[in-house]
Amino acid sequence: GVQVTFYESANGTDCSSLGNVIGQTRVLNNAESQLVCAQVTTATGLATSTHNIYFRAVSATYADNGGGATNPGYDTILDAISITGTTSVAGVSFNPDLRGEIAPGGTIVYSHLITNFGQTALTSTQPFAVTNSESGFVTTLYYDANNNGVIDSTDPMVTDLDSFVSNGAIGLDPGESIRLLIKVENTAINGAGIMNNTVVKLLDSTGTLLGQVNDLTTVRTYQIRLLKLQALDATCDGVPDGTFSAANQSIGYQANGQAQCVIYRLIVSNEGASAIAQFRFDDTLPKGLNLIGSPTTNYPRAYAVSGTSLTLQAGLNPGESYYAEYRAQLTIHP
Repeated sequence: GVQVTFYESANGTDCSSLGNVIGQTRVLNNAESQLVCAQVTTATGLATSTHNIYFRAVSATYADNGGGATNPGYDTILDAISITGTTSVAGVSFNPDLRGEIAPGGTIVYSHLITNFGQTALTSTQPFAVTNSESGFVTTLYYDANNNGVIDSTDPMVTDLDSFVSNGAIGLDPGESIRLLIKVENTAINGAGIMNNTVVKLLDSTGTLLGQVNDLTTVRTYQIRLLKLQALDATCDGVPDGTFSAANQSIGYQANGQAQCVIYRLIVSNEGASAIAQFRFDDTLPKGLNLIGSPTTNYPRAYAVSGTSLTLQAGLNPGESYYAEYRAQLTIHP
């Protein structure tokens, strides 16, 4: 009833956007690492229960030298998931747990999804219980009204689910989801290395915990922020049909049978206090898309492109932010 699928990270920094399905890592040099995303799926109709999940990484080339229990050729992590059956009082999903980095005095926004998997509307919840593990951090919650993954002027600040109205009534209907944006600010300008854990809990009217998320924010002197957005280019003319956003984008075929395109925009910003030397970021196309042309950028100094990779040869000064755009066309035919 529980299935685990491994993916590459589409943005290389977290698992908010999944890339290709993988069965193993790439070849890793000494001290090198790779981010692997594990998607856990449960079958419908499961009863309330807890399932242990073991993740084990094993080297295919390491040969045991007889070291026994200290064998460095593998490592194992034990996680667990708690399943709330749909016949229980409330079947609520509040996820995922995220982590990020900011410069001293910086700000980061985490995107979370709250889904009502129960059979009745989720109403009369208590205000979200918000805590920060370190002083000098302030957390503000927003409802992502247009579901684009970023805080806009139309996104209201919220304190509880009763701020959300669906079908003329407050709360979440069965099967309904909303996106909650959690903004974490470092107001005390803490020193590098400080790690703050923001915990946001969703409670029902009796104080029973329905779900929670944990966002871990680390303060770094050097801080590079990378944001990936997308927009539909239905006629593949190189002009986006709407605004760029982080929301899911459907792509298909035009009436004449020609495949549609999508334009990706990757924004890199130096939010730290120091200049960053030559910097390169890479992207990976989702399966079923083919790169059209070469990336373009508004970077004003020397740069180089190769496929979906962009190298800023002159680096980034503090406060600078530039973007690269590239276009991809659907290759899977109906």
